[in-house]
Amino acid sequence: MADGERPRTLYDVLGVQEDAQAEDLTKAYRHKALEQHPDKGGDKDAFDELAKAFKTLDCAESRDAYDAELARARERDALVEGGPSAGAGAFSEKQAQAPMPRAKTEPTAGSKRQGKLRASQPGNAGMCAQEWKGMSSGAHILKMLCDEATEEQKTEALFTKYAALPRGKDKKRQWLSSVRGQQKQDLKALAKKKEAEQMEKWSKWLNR
Repeated sequence: MADGERPRTLYDVLGVQEDAQAEDLTKAYRHKALEQHPDKGGDKDAFDELAKAFKTLDCAESRDAYDAELARARERDALVEGGPSAGAGAFSEKQAQAPMPRAKTEPTAGSKRQGKLRASQPGNAGMCAQEWKGMSSGAHILKMLCDEATEEQKTEALFTKYAALPRGKDKKRQWLSSVRGQQKQDLKALAKKKEAEQMEKWSKWLNR
């Protein structure tokens, strides 16, 4: 691989953006599967790679784990002089074969788990609070931003909106579930930075 070339990811295998929604992943997989299927004259190894990539990204838990590790690999690459190393690329191949296990994530809107959660919590104000109406989602906020906005400006705008959301841990997670890939990792990094800054302010005030 030439110096500066970005390592291939599972998103590249499917030919989608890293913030692609679930339906976009399915459409891309079905389209490429028809093209690369061995029965249609396609390459078996390429077809297997495609199937493994879709299996990882189609599961919310394994996709979150993959996104997190991909972000860490890129952070390590950024510290290495000369650009990206083979680290992130090697990870993507390994991740496709054996996704990293992690704790169960919050159920997404419309999922079976979300339906069961609603059924088990009748009358829960947090599940249908009036104050949450019109809050849309993180992905909707990003779509409303102009194309000229930088990634930093998009992350800052997303964080500002997220910080202003009404109370409700579960609802906040649901609001954020539509934000994927690098943007989600950038938002988490900014949140940690803001929290550290706030803690420093409190520490200075307490030590007066």
